Amino acid sequence: LLEKAAYFRKNLGLKGLSGRSQIVPVVVGDDSRVLSLADGLKKRGWWVLAVRPPTVPPKGARLRLSVTMHHDIKVLDDFTEDLSYCLKKET
Repeated sequence: LLEKAAYFRKNLGLKGLSGRSQIVPVVVGDDSRVLSLADGLKKRGWWVLAVRPPTVPPKGARLRLSVTMHHDIKVLDDFTEDLSYCLKKET
């Protein structure tokens, strides 16, 4: 499981994704942006939690991603592709 999570972190290619847990937080910062990303990912078939203050520090809004043993590499790659699409769509 931790090997899959490490692969996922590396494959996402985003800064600040250190850690060794199966939980992968993608810090976005802005509340409305994190909600927009979560919504875009849900429209693409992914259930993603947007975590906002006061649960996290101000300007620390994030997507909370959780890798499980049931996620194979293709699923992780597909999600990474969809997240990349949603991030680019915003800019």
